Amino acid sequence: MISFMEIQKLHEMLTAEDIPHTYEPCWDGMQIRVYADAEMTNELDDCVYHSGSHGYHLGLLETYLLNGCDGFETAEQVFMGWKEMYNAAH
Repeated sequence: MISFMEIQKLHEMLTAEDIPHTYEPCWDGMQIRVYADAEMTNELDDCVYHSGSHGYHLGLLETYLLNGCDGFETAEQVFMGWKEMYNAAH
């Protein structure tokens, strides 16, 4: 059974900080894409959580840039990395 706790938590943190992002279904899980601009044309990174993603067995998130899809992080770890990326873009 998939637990969406970490990806939901990340979505809520991004929303609270007004960081532009999408939160959409991906296979049997969810995906978040984070952007540098409100128009959502400059994608910074994404993360996934589904039955085939790294970290699924631990309930953790797989990111593309932060960990090169080779590892997995908590919502807090992804948020801190993305917040730095977002701030650096401004």
